Amino acid sequence: MGDQQQYQRSVFKSVQYKDSFSRSEGNTKKDKEFLEFKRQINKLLLDEEKVEKMEDATESKFYFEKMRCLELCRLTLMVMAQVVAILDYEIEFSNLNFYYAKWFLYLTLICSICLIVMTYFSYEAQNQFIIATKQYGKEATIFNTGQWKYMILEMSIYLIFPNPWLTDYKVYFFVDYFQMEVYHYLNEILLLIMLLRILIMVKIVLINTQWYTERVNRVCNLYATRMSPLFIVKVNMQMNPMRVFWFCYSVCLFTYSYAIRICERPLLRNGIPDGVNLALFNLYEVAMWCMMISIPSVGYGDVFPTTNHGRFIAVLSFISGTFMFSVLCNSLIIILTLDSLESKSSLILEKLSVRKDIIDTAVRMFSYVGKIAIRRNLGKVRNLFLARKLRKAALHFKIVNRKYKCLVDRSNLNEQLDKQFTYIGEEVSEIKQQIEAIQETQNLITHQSQQKQQEIQLINLQISIQKQKNQEDIQKYKKRKQQSSFQYYTDSMNDLSIKQKPYNFQYNMINHIHPNQFY
Repeated sequence: MGDQQQYQRSVFKSVQYKDSFSRSEGNTKKDKEFLEFKRQINKLLLDEEKVEKMEDATESKFYFEKMRCLELCRLTLMVMAQVVAILDYEIEFSNLNFYYAKWFLYLTLICSICLIVMTYFSYEAQNQFIIATKQYGKEATIFNTGQWKYMILEMSIYLIFPNPWLTDYKVYFFVDYFQMEVYHYLNEILLLIMLLRILIMVKIVLINTQWYTERVNRVCNLYATRMSPLFIVKVNMQMNPMRVFWFCYSVCLFTYSYAIRICERPLLRNGIPDGVNLALFNLYEVAMWCMMISIPSVGYGDVFPTTNHGRFIAVLSFISGTFMFSVLCNSLIIILTLDSLESKSSLILEKLSVRKDIIDTAVRMFSYVGKIAIRRNLGKVRNLFLARKLRKAALHFKIVNRKYKCLVDRSNLNEQLDKQFTYIGEEVSEIKQQIEAIQETQNLITHQSQQKQQEIQLINLQISIQKQKNQEDIQKYKKRKQQSSFQYYTDSMNDLSIKQKPYNFQYNMINHIHPNQFY
């Protein structure tokens, strides 16, 4: 019986294990299908994959340095192309040497083509850096992350440059102020638009500061912010506001000066009519003076643009100047405001100066009183003069004393607020400690309750097992008892002779069935 029960239990356990294994296998299949479905959604809709690994610092630093080197190469090519284009413009306008001007245009063309190629590689390196920092999955590209828009915008700016095949094309326009028609060469207009590359140069200069590194990127990711040129401008405005102002002012001054010089210079080809007293923009100093009085919106009126596009450049300088000088006022307010330690020290110094003033006023009052007492026998005029001085000193003493009390009250108020804040901080820390202690006791209680529940379950299992064992033992005992009583009677009847049987005993089938009648 015991072997049979053990066999049945083993069969039941194997069936239960197969059932649980099939269920777990089904659950894992469902989980795998769900994860695959989720990954496809992230890939198709969110353009990213689930990131499972941590960022590798060496890999991210390598790709960041690669991106920075490419950006520096772009900056070098842009500066070279801009300088060469400006030299070509100066040579062509002055009619000095067209041979060198032609070669300068070809050099500008080569630099612009290299810039377009370098822009693609730079954005590719930036994408690799983003993948290395685990912001996107490994299948992220320039096109599915949305960077292609900025790349195409920069490439379109690089496509605008003075061309060696457009040197003879002219664009005529009318100047209302002089009532005359003048013309621009097409390369001059392209050079004017080419000055927009200075914005990209400023962006690259910001990228190569100390606030644009892989460590800064990790810190920004911790606080869910994005490391961008705008973030660098904000940080620099907080750290060095005057440096940011002078950098922006110098860039705007030189750019707008050269732009307005290009716009106003075609008037010199036809010549200004007689009787017009107007400063010419042939000199760069005149253009700079015009922008220096235009950026802060002063405008003396001695120099002003007359062409429509020159006036547009002046309007841009007004707008940017208003923004820059508002930033300057804000930065000056930030610089000139006292911090907490400086305000405390200034309050103490002010209290000392007011106390000194109180002492001086009191000394003056006592001196006047002594003089009045000594010169009591003098005339009325002299006594009245001293009395008037004493009255003024007493009034001044009251004012200074009231001022000192106000300073003391203000200092006491600050000290009281500081003490109150410290008390509140201590109370908050105590409450935090109490909450932590309550949480620990709660965890201990839950742990102990779980242990007691496990112990109760074990005891119930032991009791049920013991009951089953007792029932099995009772059944076994009953069966053995029945078998042993019947076997004893049959053996005794076969072994005993008739003489040994009791008196008046009749041997029949009833006595075989009921062995108790033997007694």
